[in-house]
Amino acid sequence: MGFFKILHDYVKDNYENGIYRENEKWFEKDKNSVDDYQLGYEQAKRDYHKHHTFKRFPSTAANFINIVANNKAVEVSKFISGYENAKHDILTKKTF
Repeated sequence: MGFFKILHDYVKDNYENGIYRENEKWFEKDKNSVDDYQLGYEQAKRDYHKHHTFKRFPSTAANFINIVANNKAVEVSKFISGYENAKHDILTKKTF
């Protein structure tokens, strides 16, 4: 349970400090036209283009939470999957 508290506090602190504000605007604009996988894929491309680095997401934890919660966190799992696939494609120079 300690891991989930740490994860919750991390997300809450970042949200309150405005870390997600830019992404919220982009998401609100395009949320009806793009699926979660594609959102993650595009986010990885933007991160690489802007910083030449990638964010780290707790994909194992997200998948576990999704399984335990009866697919109620499927959007998070799809986003991370898209992000990780774009990261792989960029690093192997398949795209970008």
